[in-house]
Amino acid sequence: MTYFYSLKPGHFKTYSTPFDSMWCCVGTGIENHSKYGDTIYYHNEDTLWVNLFIPSRLDWKEKGVTVRQETAFPRRDTTTITVSTKKQQKFSVRIRVPYWATKGAEVRVNGREQKVQAKPQSYLALSRAWKDGDRIEVRLPMGLHLYRARDDKGLGVVMFGPLVLAGELGREGMPKALCCTNNKRYSGDPVPPVPVLVTDSRDPASWVKRTGDKDLRFRTQNVGKPNDVSLIPLHELHHQRYTVYWKLL
Repeated sequence: MTYFYSLKPGHFKTYSTPFDSMWCCVGTGIENHSKYGDTIYYHNEDTLWVNLFIPSRLDWKEKGVTVRQETAFPRRDTTTITVSTKKQQKFSVRIRVPYWATKGAEVRVNGREQKVQAKPQSYLALSRAWKDGDRIEVRLPMGLHLYRARDDKGLGVVMFGPLVLAGELGREGMPKALCCTNNKRYSGDPVPPVPVLVTDSRDPASWVKRTGDKDLRFRTQNVGKPNDVSLIPLHELHHQRYTVYWKLL
């Protein structure tokens, strides 16, 4: 497990050993993932809230309704929700629209496009009489955007939808063994020079391009000094140096 990994530009992730690294997340951190199920859905008497996009099933016993969600989010920007009910009944389904969904949402019920208000940081609403087998298809188009450090606007993170992107910086000067009992063991090690991004405050969509349709891989375009960099989701990057917070000029 990797815990408390560095955001120092040019650093790398370290990992716990199987038995001797008693960092707090080696124990309690694992429990976090079992809690996602608590908040995927909420409901009251006549409204179902869909908060998280995770493959799951909800048995809404009070209504006699089962909801099944199928998705590959965040690798894909779509989710499908299927309603199973013994009788047709009316209730509202409210689906979360994240802050990064600035391009709106595409919603279809049984293949028919729905007109909905999809304001970021809110919930879109579908109110109707639902019958067995009804399918809701939602697409939340992802886009590139910057998150700037609160205490230094000259530092920024490149994001794609909800995903933090990290720059791949190779293995120069890295130790061979990345598993250790002290997660601060390498925190003071020197790091190689890290490129800066000369963007002139332009939208990242103009200087970052996706390099594959299936893989979430990106590359900066003519803004990296002394060189451009490849970007991938931070959680997918292992065993090499990386940068998350870039110096922006």
